[in-house]
Amino acid sequence: MLILLILISYLTSRRKPVLKSVVPLMSGLISIIGIVVSLFIGAWTGMAIGIISLTALIASLASLILIKVIETIRKN
Repeated sequence: MLILLILISYLTSRRKPVLKSVVPLMSGLISIIGIVVSLFIGAWTGMAIGIISLTALIASLASLILIKVIETIRKN
């Protein structure tokens, strides 16, 4: 998932550089919504949705950090 987010961010940034951080941020927002929804569902299904959403949140944060580090290195 991390590689997929970085790839999508790279492809969108080639057309519009402003959109480089939008893909990981939207993925993080969707995963936070998934975590909140999983609290209302409960039971095993809610736990599964929560774990998947938490994994997506971690991947989106890691890809956002990695994109910003690479961007900083390229500027120098």
